[in-house]
Amino acid sequence: MQDQVNFRHLDTDIILSLIEMINEAPICLIVLSNSCKILEINQSGVEMLEFKNKFSMIGTDFLAFIPDDQKEKFEQHLIAANKNEKAGTVLNLSTKKGNKKWMEIFSSSYQLEDNKKAIVSLIHDVDKRVKIKEELAKNKEALIETERLSALGEFASGLAHEINNPLTIIKTKTSLLSEKQKMGILSQEEITSYLEVINQTVDRTHAIVNNLRNVTRRQGNEEELELIPLKKVFQNTLTICKEKFNKAGIKIENKISDNTKALAQNVQLSQVFINLLNNSFSALASLDEKWILVESHEMDTKVRISITDSGKGIEPKIARKIMEPFYTTKQVGEGTGLGLSISSRIMNSFDGRIFYNSKKPNTQFVLEFNK
Repeated sequence: MQDQVNFRHLDTDIILSLIEMINEAPICLIVLSNSCKILEINQSGVEMLEFKNKFSMIGTDFLAFIPDDQKEKFEQHLIAANKNEKAGTVLNLSTKKGNKKWMEIFSSSYQLEDNKKAIVSLIHDVDKRVKIKEELAKNKEALIETERLSALGEFASGLAHEINNPLTIIKTKTSLLSEKQKMGILSQEEITSYLEVINQTVDRTHAIVNNLRNVTRRQGNEEELELIPLKKVFQNTLTICKEKFNKAGIKIENKISDNTKALAQNVQLSQVFINLLNNSFSALASLDEKWILVESHEMDTKVRISITDSGKGIEPKIARKIMEPFYTTKQVGEGTGLGLSISSRIMNSFDGRIFYNSKKPNTQFVLEFNK
């Protein structure tokens, strides 16, 4: 209790006036000694930390309310306060009853009359705000996952053909081998030729399945960026949807340079490509001229990938809104309106960006990466 006596004897009028002024305010004001003992606290602070009265708190070690894994964070907070630097932090404090509450703390250092210092802190209960933010983050991730699977679902019918075609080839070749063997007219050259076709077809099927697995794999935001070959990522993504575009009569030309690399994440970049390809597919469905051109453009420290289709551009009033969540020009049930918003979020996580290039006569989106 010595800290308390010294404080009361040496305290300045400004601290006492401040305590009196906000004693009934809905925010905790607490005064700590340099050893983190509670010297003063207002009624809101008593209630926030679930004590019966302030007198049972005076002299208590404030560190007792801070979990061990957050003590270092609070110590850094105090160091900043003692240096008169901006000191604010959010901690998950434990109350006297053992309840956990998220609290936002702002602290400043005050000089006492004997050259000692006290820490005056304002503590605000932000438990509801933090939990709502956490819930929103969960919902946001759920929406992103829904859009990701929705985009992949739009390729499902084409994917069935992608896998069915090579299986048909394998079945045809094996049937011919069997029939010719029974007839005794099977040469060694034919066996070699048929087996080579079957082997190539198996490799193609394996590539389709493997690329599908890579694209559908969940990739966490915490995974580090790495230099990845952009042409290969686009080509692998195209593998799982090429048949869909072929059936619709849409020609896709990949002119990304073999040597073009950029800082990104493989799976998430595939998601961006899928979203843009889906948009082009929908926009070109009713056009006579149907093509998509993908090109790379190297700069000093940046790399750009332009995805241009034969569409005639986007109206300015629509272009201003296309990156907004849930904005869509598709019919109800045909899209979530999250594709470009999520693509923008992904590109931002790469420290890059996506933008619509209104200067081109055709519809063009550009992905910009760091090298």
